[in-house]
Amino acid sequence: MIVVNCCTELLVALILSIIAIGSFDRSRKNRKGIKYFPSVVICTFLLNASMGFFHLGYIKGWDDPIRRILGPVGIVSYYLVLFFFSKYINYYVFERGKWERTLGIVSGVICAVSAIAWLYYLVVRLPVFEDRFQMHFTGFYFLGQAGGVLVLIGCFCVCVAYYVRTRGKEAFVLMLFMYFPAIAFVIRCFFPTVTLLYQAMGVSVVVIFVFIQSQSARRLAMQDRDLFEKNQQIIISQLKPHFLYNVLNSIYYLCEKSPDDAQQAIAEFSEYLRGNLDSIESGRMVTAQKELEHLEHYLHLEKMRFGEDLKIAYDIRTTDFMIPPLTIQPLAENAIKHGITRKLGGGTLLIRTERSPEGVRIVVKDDGLGFDPDRMPEDGKTHMGIENVRSRLKMACGGTLQIRSREGEGTEVTILLKNQ
Repeated sequence: MIVVNCCTELLVALILSIIAIGSFDRSRKNRKGIKYFPSVVICTFLLNASMGFFHLGYIKGWDDPIRRILGPVGIVSYYLVLFFFSKYINYYVFERGKWERTLGIVSGVICAVSAIAWLYYLVVRLPVFEDRFQMHFTGFYFLGQAGGVLVLIGCFCVCVAYYVRTRGKEAFVLMLFMYFPAIAFVIRCFFPTVTLLYQAMGVSVVVIFVFIQSQSARRLAMQDRDLFEKNQQIIISQLKPHFLYNVLNSIYYLCEKSPDDAQQAIAEFSEYLRGNLDSIESGRMVTAQKELEHLEHYLHLEKMRFGEDLKIAYDIRTTDFMIPPLTIQPLAENAIKHGITRKLGGGTLLIRTERSPEGVRIVVKDDGLGFDPDRMPEDGKTHMGIENVRSRLKMACGGTLQIRSREGEGTEVTILLKNQ
């Protein structure tokens, strides 16, 4: 049976190594269901690899010093697996909170004490496994084993509490980490030479990994759907009847006063509408150049309406980035509507893009009325529009949006698209 143990442990280690190397998106490690799990995978790999080579040493007749090293490595890996899995379970259920921290400390202490007891038993009380699997059961041996059982029981209780509270079916998947080792323990009670505990832990980790991946796929699908819906809301909000009426009314008067300007205004209006319709069809990230071109069409129409009261300045230092469609235009519209045009004599709107060590910064700045950031003076629709843009930025590319304003001096909105 030692050959079977060796082969199965090394096979599980190989599978876990593939998962650990190629299957984790590091940008999502802190999301629910992901944090701490990479550590579980790596430690389970070390556990099966060390014990696989430990058993291989018996088969090949390796020197005792090699097995003296592999044995403690396996023990330490075993308790690291239990510790990180308990952290993973606690974070999944409680996220960041008092219970998550408290249970993490408790499991850490239990794992540390049990690992030390087991190492002492292995290194001092049982210097060499001369009798192969003939173990000498002492107090240190039982203390070393008890810690793992306590941690697994604690994880099981947390999963049960989670299911009772949420009826979440994922609790049953998480319990597999307790089920499979329990089955392996029962098998060993009847067949002492069959040690499947480490392989069972590895199989449990693989199953939970598949569960995590399926959850991530569902979450991404939901985010795509939410992003599409928010894009639709933004697009519809830009096709406001009063805006269309004002533009068409301005074009109407230009037709008699300046036909050439009217023709140019119709072209700009056509391109503006085309940009909105293209966004409806795609809903995907667009180049900065395309976003700025759409913004220019909009600002040309607003300039036609407000004349010298609206001055526009561009400071474009980079266009080498992607951005959700219709991100800058709602911010420019707010600056014009609630800042510049309400100020006697109008003001200037500045659009700036630049690359910084953190990523790309997009600044929409006006010298209009400004407002107190602690209390939004708008009617709610403006606030909702800004939050919509902020939410789309976060979901689509992890971007952030910050607003700085001072009454009587103007407002500055900064978008940061972090380096990926």
